[in-house]
Amino acid sequence: MNIDMRQTLLRVGALLLLSSLTAALPQWSEDYAVASRQAAESGKDILLLIVDPSDPWSEEFETKVARNPECEEPLQAEYVLVRLSRSKLAAVKELSFLPLQSVPGLVQALPSGIPYSLAEPGPSLSQRKAKRKTVAGEWLQPAATLKDLQRRRAMFRGLAEESLSLAKQLDQAPTEQRWAVWETCALKLEESGASVWPVPYQPLVVAVRTALADDPENKLGKKARACKLLLTTKTANDLDHESVRSLDPSNQLGLLEMVVCEEIRKDLDACQNRDSEAWLGATSGEPTLAEVQAALDALTNNLTTAHQRLTTLMDKHGFRESDLGSQACFEIALVSGALGYFLSDSEKGDPILAKPEIRKVVKDHGAKLQKIAKDCDARKRKLQKP
Repeated sequence: MNIDMRQTLLRVGALLLLSSLTAALPQWSEDYAVASRQAAESGKDILLLIVDPSDPWSEEFETKVARNPECEEPLQAEYVLVRLSRSKLAAVKELSFLPLQSVPGLVQALPSGIPYSLAEPGPSLSQRKAKRKTVAGEWLQPAATLKDLQRRRAMFRGLAEESLSLAKQLDQAPTEQRWAVWETCALKLEESGASVWPVPYQPLVVAVRTALADDPENKLGKKARACKLLLTTKTANDLDHESVRSLDPSNQLGLLEMVVCEEIRKDLDACQNRDSEAWLGATSGEPTLAEVQAALDALTNNLTTAHQRLTTLMDKHGFRESDLGSQACFEIALVSGALGYFLSDSEKGDPILAKPEIRKVVKDHGAKLQKIAKDCDARKRKLQKP
């Protein structure tokens, strides 16, 4: 065999080897519609990786899990793989109601594109870097990942199929039968575990939402019932709270208290990135009294607002569900108590407290938050009395 022929064969062999290696790597689509069509044609489920360019977890999942020999074949055999950034989810109808708390995440979906499971590896990147307890590490273990995906599939896939079937019945129902079918969907959602595991029930959530347009004045009581179910399943982010309040201004239905607790939850969420280090960072160097005051106001205003929402509801109308009220009291007390203690117990030798007027405003804010915590603790005990 001459040299030219040998070199040609070597090049061909190298290209074939490269082609086989490339084909073996998991192929991630970046178009959910295309992935859904491929899944429908193949009968496979969809595995969606929600990525965050600033968080290395998603890239590590691809390299350590998806390309691991232990996972490669099972994943490609059972799923159409797709990756999307969180910013693109809202544009995908099937994904727009996902109750995401953090990114990145993994979503399992039916071949139709309807999600049935959402797994989030843990809280924020900064918290994982601080080595706080999360499940992020477990999701980078190939065997553990496959096992958990199989477990979630067994638990939730059938629920999503049943929910989708009922939702289709509502879509196809004649006008005179629509409310009867809607009642079936609403009852199923009420009896489900959607408050804990909302994802597989998303088709029912979408079905129940139709009452917002079909009973706009709540003459049939369907709109109020739908709002309550959306709040229960944590899929009410787009609801106008003032409109919902008008449906139950005296909390006779327990709808008002649900809206207030949702608002309190958002107030507390807004505090999560405003911890002690944040306000100290904002007032580093030699801050003026006005700068310290502004930083502390930003730190404490959401807690003050949350407390005002709670006291207004309790004093005017009370809670119909005492457990809901107790939880709201506990959450406000927990955050305000911890922050109030930090501010009240600040070291006198801290450079930021060198000026008496600054030390006073810091201590005053701490005392205010501790007072809120004490009041919420007392209210929680009152709600828990038999």
